[in-house]
Amino acid sequence: MYYMDEGPSGPYKQIIGQEFAYKALAEGSDFFFKSTANELHIQQQLAEQSGKKLKSEIAEIKEERRKDGENFENKMRVL
Repeated sequence: MYYMDEGPSGPYKQIIGQEFAYKALAEGSDFFFKSTANELHIQQQLAEQSGKKLKSEIAEIKEERRKDGENFENKMRVL
C-alpha cells in the first residue's frame, strides 16, 4: 500500500508493486524452508547420536550383567 501511495507513478505501478511483493514473499518462504530443513537435519543427527550412545550403554550393561552372572556361578561352584 505504501508503494501505491508514495511510489513513482506510471502505467505499470500496480504490477511492479505486486511483482516486488511476490518476490519478497518467495524469498522469505525459501529462507524459512531452508532454515527449517537445516534445523530438522541437525535434530536428526542429534537423535541418531543419542540412539547410538544408548545402544552402546545397553551393550555395556548387558556385558556387565553377563560377567556378574559368570562370577556368581563361579563363586557358587567353589562353595
